[in-house]
Amino acid sequence: MRMRRAIGVALLPLLAAAGIGAIPSAAAQGNRQVDGVERGRSAPAGPARPVMVTAAMPSDFADLAQTQRIVADVFFGGVRIGQFDIEAKPGEVRFARPESVVAAIPNVADAGAVAHALTGALDANARFLCADMAGPCETPRPEAAAIVFDPRRFRIDLYLSPHLLAVRAASADRFLQPYSKGLTFVDVVGGAIAGGDGQAVNYNIYNRAIVGAGNTRLISEASVSSGRGLDVDTLAVQRDGPGTRYSGGLFYAPGADLVGRRRILGIGIASQFDTRADRMQLFGSPLVVFLGQRSRVDIYVEGRLVSSQSFEAGNQTLDTAALPDGSYPVEIRVQEASGATRTERRFFTKSTAIAPVGHRAFFASAGLLAVDRKDKWLSVSHVPLLTAGLAGRAGPTIAWDATVMLTDRKALSEVGVTYLAPNFQTRLAVLGSSAGDYGIVGQAGSTTGGAFGYSFDLRYVHSRDRAPLIPLADYVYDNFSSPNPIVQGFQGASASFAQAIGNVSYFVGGGQIGVSAYLRHDEGRPTSYAIGPSVRWTVLRRRQFQLTFNGTYAATNHGKSVAFGIQLQVFRPRSSFSVQTGFQTGLGERQQRLDDVEEVSASIHRSGVLGGEFDASGTVQHSGAGTVLQASASERNATGFASASVVHRIGGTGSASQYALTAQTSLAAGGGIFHIGARDQNDSVISVRVRGTARNARFVVLVDDAARGELASGEHLNLAVTPYRRYKVRIRPVGSELVSFDAQTRSVDVYPGTVAVLDWKANAVLAMFGRLTWPDGSPITNADIVTDGAIAATDMRGYFQLQAPGDAQIVVHATDGRTCRAKLNAKPSQNEYSAIGDVPCRP
Repeated sequence: MRMRRAIGVALLPLLAAAGIGAIPSAAAQGNRQVDGVERGRSAPAGPARPVMVTAAMPSDFADLAQTQRIVADVFFGGVRIGQFDIEAKPGEVRFARPESVVAAIPNVADAGAVAHALTGALDANARFLCADMAGPCETPRPEAAAIVFDPRRFRIDLYLSPHLLAVRAASADRFLQPYSKGLTFVDVVGGAIAGGDGQAVNYNIYNRAIVGAGNTRLISEASVSSGRGLDVDTLAVQRDGPGTRYSGGLFYAPGADLVGRRRILGIGIASQFDTRADRMQLFGSPLVVFLGQRSRVDIYVEGRLVSSQSFEAGNQTLDTAALPDGSYPVEIRVQEASGATRTERRFFTKSTAIAPVGHRAFFASAGLLAVDRKDKWLSVSHVPLLTAGLAGRAGPTIAWDATVMLTDRKALSEVGVTYLAPNFQTRLAVLGSSAGDYGIVGQAGSTTGGAFGYSFDLRYVHSRDRAPLIPLADYVYDNFSSPNPIVQGFQGASASFAQAIGNVSYFVGGGQIGVSAYLRHDEGRPTSYAIGPSVRWTVLRRRQFQLTFNGTYAATNHGKSVAFGIQLQVFRPRSSFSVQTGFQTGLGERQQRLDDVEEVSASIHRSGVLGGEFDASGTVQHSGAGTVLQASASERNATGFASASVVHRIGGTGSASQYALTAQTSLAAGGGIFHIGARDQNDSVISVRVRGTARNARFVVLVDDAARGELASGEHLNLAVTPYRRYKVRIRPVGSELVSFDAQTRSVDVYPGTVAVLDWKANAVLAMFGRLTWPDGSPITNADIVTDGAIAATDMRGYFQLQAPGDAQIVVHATDGRTCRAKLNAKPSQNEYSAIGDVPCRP
């Protein structure tokens, strides 16, 4: 519905019982200026003396207590379906054209019956008026149709019996609809460079580009690095059909859990639920984290930020759509509104192995294995690979899956069963091959955000010939890959190995106690392991500071280590300060001496720096190994993200310095726009533009009712969003300027590569008064005035008051049934209203 600001001014003639507002009524203007009008003056000159306020009905409007012809907003199911002419008198309403109302009601089963029910006099049902529109209210339960008329808001809520409405098919809105079939382009580009004293300069420039056309897209992922040169990771065409995805080119084909995915040059087909409008209800075992207060939650995979979300307090389910398929550990970093931070580590599995209840999931692909070689950007082997899988459910708590992988030398299969309980999830899978290979994997983990949490992953693989079950790429890591041995263990799982990973944590009072363990044994290699407890205990917590005890112990194949200490954190609205002291030992038999450690750090946050968010921090740490100085800064704005860090070590083994720089931005083209930069980077972009005459107005853009940025009339705001989502977008004015704009929420479905351009028109609104006349100069009396976003009426002398854009087009409905149109020409005035004189209205 078009927004009406201070609508009471425009509707004073119809609110006679409420008295006269700050702007004098049209009748009062006519009484003071009638002589001037009769002498041919074109417009009233404005008020000449203070306006008297009265609660009585002016005599000129006595006829309004009887039948009135007005325009009302009609709502059905809480949604506005249009503006319609009505005749209203106390306790009774008639629709001028009932068939027009019926045509605007969605999902009507019997239009004739509804039109008949809405014809004639309808009870206004004033007893059902709701004082608080946001709260629950009693509503009519009609046998056919009923209305509730609110004369103060000029609003009619319409209610129909269920038997008059059609049953909407579940598939009517089953899949997301592409925003546009036009060609669009979204590109995320970034780079990193690092170096230091005595070290070579390492760099990595990466690019992910998507050229989309509705539900079809070309995806390219490539990088250039100092150690590798040019690498093309993905170059494939994808098309999403209803429930199915087709792929062709260079891409990763899914595989067995104990083998992992493999990159092929070929084709593939798979079921997909990404485009389902009810996708979030179909899947059910996401990451859950408990938040004591409003917090920002970041998810990291191999040191890369893949998701950042803000949540209110409580048990919150994290959106894992941006996480890649596979089984791997993730790091969850929580930053509370108070400034306190904590990190949790979870083991995450995402694949088609678990199908939604009532559905089957499948995949099949065929091609040649593609491998990475240092001297070539692409190398295709002569090894064919065929993969296929099927997954389903045996009720709400049991899921099953089966996978087959075939090469020219080996056939491999894996079957698994998953049990989903309300508080935990467990999985068991076994693998065998035609060459005598075999394996088993068992997983278990809690799925709630309660005080006690755990996750375990146990797997064993035996390769008869001590070679990879399915050939791996020659090269896995680059200079910016994570050194995490757990991640390396998964990616390098090749021949015979045994591996166990476990995490147990318990939140009690103001602290967290946990135990983490990791063990891996590869045939022919020494066993690597790490196990130990950790404790974090909030000793004292106040509004602006927190005192915490931290302690860890680790027993590894390299030796033992101990660290414990006290940390004091001071929080300010835009800064924080931390001091901690404690003791630690080095890792290894020769480093068992307990050394003291002192650390001081500070951070600041500023908004509006370079049009964005600026963060900076500094740390000084002193221990027996020397002193470390560290400084970092980052900026996130509409252009993109950039960060820099410097580390300098003094003493110990000598002085040395290191540095690192990163930057990331995006490009978007489509829908008539080309823009460089976005505050966040993702595979889809929503571009919001505001145009119109309200040059000084500013608006906040809300996506799913969360503020995502501000813009002024004449500007646009690019928002990078996660694909395969339905977003609700609207704008809201900031400040006191009167504006006319579309306040309705717009729904946008986005696919990878979508560039959705949403235009709003915002015009300045003027409070004006004048007199409507027929072409012969006679006044148009007691008529209804309708324009885009406002309604009004003339009095018995033709005078009216209205709030609308200065150049608004108005439609006038006279009492004798005639209709005419006029264009206003109001100019801003130093007064609270503008006098526009006589306005000729032509049929």
